[in-house]
Amino acid sequence: MHEHKQRTPRTPLTPEELFYVVETKKLHQQQKLQEFKSSQFYKITNTINLILAAFLCYIIFSITLFCKWHQATVSSSRASHGDYNFETNSRDIIKLDLLLSDDTKLTVNTSNLSTNPIQGEVIYIGSDFLCNKTLKVKLNSSSSSFWCETAYAFITLAGFALIMGFFVYLVDKHLTVNGLLTTLGLFVLAILYFALV
Repeated sequence: MHEHKQRTPRTPLTPEELFYVVETKKLHQQQKLQEFKSSQFYKITNTINLILAAFLCYIIFSITLFCKWHQATVSSSRASHGDYNFETNSRDIIKLDLLLSDDTKLTVNTSNLSTNPIQGEVIYIGSDFLCNKTLKVKLNSSSSSFWCETAYAFITLAGFALIMGFFVYLVDKHLTVNGLLTTLGLFVLAILYFALV
């Protein structure tokens, strides 16, 4: 008959010993955190994230508030119509495909527009200051400015990247490699789309 060896019972830690163990772990974590925050990787990546976040805010402000305007001449235009407007007794134009005299093609989403720009008509193009991306169009027949179709994608991606970057920051305060790199990846992809499209 085999005798079963019994495990020696563990002596529970006293409250003082437990406090000491917990405090030691906290100190180790703080030390690791300080080492990470003083590393070159953290400093460089965090700085790049801040610069990219500022650029994404610039994209949003360019689309919504500030842009530079210049004149352009319409070579041809094609309108897509929506519902019938009883006030103007015509169908509203909801989208314009414009070909400008410099062979630039623009698709503009419109609202409350009843007249199509004619060949030779001067319009105003709004673009951002740094990348010169076309964002808005002003027509003589309307007091409003209209967003180009690409502006919707730009503002959606920039807004999504900023919100997700802020969420990652709230979760991990950018104190892990994964958090920093996730935010960096989101920001870079959004800015690359803005730069390349």
